[in-house]
Parts: sequence; C-alpha cells; structure tokens
Amino acid sequence: MGKDNPHEGHRNRLRSLVERAGLDSLNENQVMEFILYYIIPRRDTNEIAHELLNEFGSVYDVMYAEKQGLEKINFLGSHTANQLSNFKFLCEYYQLNLNKTKQKLRNVAEIISYFNEILQNKENYEFYALALNEQNEILSRRKLYSNKSEINAQKHVLYDFAYKNNSNKIILAHNHPNDSCLPTSSDDKATGIMIKWLNENGIQLVDHIIVGIDGAFSFRNQEKYV
Repeated sequence: MGKDNPHEGHRNRLRSLVERAGLDSLNENQVMEFILYYIIPRRDTNEIAHELLNEFGSVYDVMYAEKQGLEKINFLGSHTANQLSNFKFLCEYYQLNLNKTKQKLRNVAEIISYFNEILQNKENYEFYALALNEQNEILSRRKLYSNKSEINAQKHVLYDFAYKNNSNKIILAHNHPNDSCLPTSSDDKATGIMIKWLNENGIQLVDHIIVGIDGAFSFRNQEKYV
C-alpha cells in the first residue's frame, strides 16, 4: 500500500471551494494549482504554480506556452509539460461547444438578471467583467478583484481581457454588500473615466451594473452615459 499524499488535505479544501463557488472564487495561482492537480497527482503544486506564473504571466499564457519553455520549470519533465500543453485542447473543446449555445444579453433587463444571479446576497465586494461579441453573446467572464479598489485602476487588465477574447464590447458589474445599489461618487467618476478610456482604445462599455440590497442600478439607463 502506498503512502498517503501529505498534500491531499489542501487539495480537498481547494476542490471543495471550487465546488461551492466556482473557479471565480480562486486567485490566479490557485487556478493554476487546480489545473496541475489533474497532471501532477502526488506533489505539492503550489510552488510549481508560482514558478509557472512568474515565468509566463497568466494561466492563459501558461496554456499556450511552448513545450520547450514549460520543460524548463522545476518538476515539469517532457511528459508532464506535454500534458499541461495539451490541457488547452480540452478547454477549447468546451468553449467550442459552449459557443453553439452562447448566452445573449439583448437588453438592460437581461444584463441585470444575469448579474443578480451572481452578486445578490454576496457578503463581500466583488467586481466582474464580461466580454461580448458583436451579437452581444457572452464570450468570457472574469472576476477582477474582491476588494474595494478603484475600478479605473483595472483599465489595462480590462484591455488585455478584451484583446484575448477578441472582443470590443465589455460589461462591468460590482456589488454593494448590505447597501443601496445607487452609485457612490467614486463609482460615478470611475465609470465616466472608464467609458472615455475604453472608447479611446476601440472598446465599448456596454453597461456597468451595481447590485445592492434594494435591486440593481444600470449606468446605461442614465442619459449622460448613453
């Protein structure tokens, strides 16, 4: 009988977190660890995940890195690097099938309904971005941060998100835990800055939704932002 895996407790906790809250609940390094669990079953993958992200920059860039570059990472031999490189084909196959039935957000009501399901009753502050295609179908969703940061500090992250998804339409949404959905002065200012900056870079901010205890607010419904 083989020895117990000393890292299984951490793995089980991370798996349970994903089952409860999805991959959006993880940070970039935890997502990388989660992927590595399927490739490296009996080693602590935290250090490997850090090294991969330090070398290549993001989970996306790791997935599309050259195999020769992956093989230079500690504990990633030729076979393991090949498995990691091939993992993207599974993701692409899933995306291909998902695209056949893409969810379309045709109006403000549908946008609000979409984000209400995600953000209602959340106890902590969360900020999301959606990338859309020309038909207003969702291409990708990304959780940008989970603390009360300035939205306009995420400008370059948003541009990179749109570029990688070949999208020129973005929807933003965040919540006001235990507070009204009405925008604060900083929300109002940041949204104006974001609209201007994204427009200058060829990206349309379709809407910015705020979900609060009293409903949801749409910046798109306000005349000065249309």
